[in-house]
Amino acid sequence: MDDTFGSDGTVTTSVGSVDDRIYSIALQTDGKIVAAGFSKNASEYFDFTLARYYSTGSLDTNFGNSGIVVTDFTYGSGNYAARSVVIQPDGKIVAAGYFDFDFEVSGQFVVARYNEDGTLDDDFGTGGSLVSDLSPGRDWGRSVVLQPDGKIVVTGYSDFATENSNFALARFHPNGTLDSTFGIDGHMITDFFIDGKDLASSSVLQPDGKIVAAGYMYNGSDWCFALARYDEDGFLDYSFGVDGMNITCFDSPNAKALDVAIQPDGKIVAAGWMWNGTNADFAISRYNPDGFLDDSFGTNGQLTTDFDDGNNIATQIHIQPDGKIVATGSSGEAFSLARYLSELVIGVLDFSILNNSVWIYPNPVLENATLRFTLNQKESVSIQLVDLHGVTLTSFMENERLDVGEHYQAITLPNGLPTGVYFIVISTANGRVSIKIFK
Repeated sequence: MDDTFGSDGTVTTSVGSVDDRIYSIALQTDGKIVAAGFSKNASEYFDFTLARYYSTGSLDTNFGNSGIVVTDFTYGSGNYAARSVVIQPDGKIVAAGYFDFDFEVSGQFVVARYNEDGTLDDDFGTGGSLVSDLSPGRDWGRSVVLQPDGKIVVTGYSDFATENSNFALARFHPNGTLDSTFGIDGHMITDFFIDGKDLASSSVLQPDGKIVAAGYMYNGSDWCFALARYDEDGFLDYSFGVDGMNITCFDSPNAKALDVAIQPDGKIVAAGWMWNGTNADFAISRYNPDGFLDDSFGTNGQLTTDFDDGNNIATQIHIQPDGKIVATGSSGEAFSLARYLSELVIGVLDFSILNNSVWIYPNPVLENATLRFTLNQKESVSIQLVDLHGVTLTSFMENERLDVGEHYQAITLPNGLPTGVYFIVISTANGRVSIKIFK
């Protein structure tokens, strides 16, 4: 924890009497932090709620009412919740979410834009806000992204007043009017599975202007990660996955993606959770730019992390400048965070080169161990000991030409190596295996 932030690294802000919730944060260029979510009002309904903090964690009293803005819109009596927030280059704040009538079958996307002081921007929509009705049913906005031209894309889902739902996108001009050049009259609905449930949780804009939306879908028996990519005109990009979509089911009947990010190399990382039979684990999958799983990541493009015996749910994914992947979320009632190496991965990555007969014994390794692996073809092989930061500690083999068949390699740990987690990395020109070892 950074003890220079708030009280011992944490900040708690009470707005309403109960049920104050943050769903999204955005960082201003001056280091101030804008948080968006909802608070409950005296009528027991939710209102859009924003709070702005200095980098020290104290509320910015120049924003709204002593650092807090609560907006109860006039579109009807019901719940208004901000689910996503972004900062425009001019410093104005755009928050998007939904309005529903007591969680009934009807609802709408809601977008609001605020001036830097927290007042609604009268140049946007009607008095600073807008609603967009995509379907006869309930429309929930879950994510907002800004295009370089100032247009605003909101992603979520529409359920058409039935038990089924579909990914839903809408794009607006900078003044808050619907952009009719996007999709069909400004909207796009995507159905992954007929008579199923498809819910988009997050979206991200690629450098080429394409939009990647991630969430989850139910096919009648399983919940699975679901991704779709759209061209700039709002229609599915058929060069991505299968007809613009990818469905990824983990080794579980229940897996949901809650956030998505783009790496500098164009690969796509989605994060959420999967049910392990007892509780939930962090779940992450990575995709190549063509929309198919990246087999060089985790095990066949997927990995999971179990923190404890509680429910571990990743709600946000971030890519560091050095390429490392940071997932944040919750473990039971506690905050949880995990960081992953982008290129150093665990598990058998290329079964055509190194088959599943790979092990090290004993593990944990005290000083010496034996590595066994099998080659399916003649290869030049390198074997290194690597730490959690991806730093090579020692090399046991350097581009040694080996024949097809079974091989053994003696592993001797360096003197003075601290107790911890390490990796034995076996590399060829066409594949790599990383074996997690303990000392």
